Amino acid sequence: MSIRSIVMGISPLMLMSGAINFMADEDSIVELDQNLDAVEDFELLPKGAYPATCVLAEKRVSDNNNEYYYINFRIDPEDYPPDYDKDNAPEGTTMNYSRISVPKSNDRRSISNVKKLYRAMGLSLKTSKIDPDEWIDKKVRLVTAYGRYNGERVLQVQSVESLEA
Repeated sequence: MSIRSIVMGISPLMLMSGAINFMADEDSIVELDQNLDAVEDFELLPKGAYPATCVLAEKRVSDNNNEYYYINFRIDPEDYPPDYDKDNAPEGTTMNYSRISVPKSNDRRSISNVKKLYRAMGLSLKTSKIDPDEWIDKKVRLVTAYGRYNGERVLQVQSVESLEA
């Protein structure tokens, strides 16, 4: 029995009988219009501050069982710097921001972070109900900077501010 089949709990008999197929199916194959070497490499949007619109906001649970808000903001191509090639992301640039913990009534830090987000979105603080659906289509200013992820340089959200900031 191979290590792979032991780890996966699959017997060699199941593999030989064809009951399980590890071969790629046709749905996993992608055919491009041109060879990979003919396509220019993607360039990151320059770091800086950009107007952005909230396009997704939902409550999630981390691997450590902590609740947080998973928020996506979209930067419109019209807001790219003039010298940035819009062909890098003609549909706009989506930036994820997942640094807001779901607040607990007795945790000032988590409540303060939600209040900062509400101020940036122009939402009233005169509420006790936190509804991420209300964040959709709200406009903010994202301050971005370069970071690293899996050894690659990436653009990350440093802060979310009011458009008037």
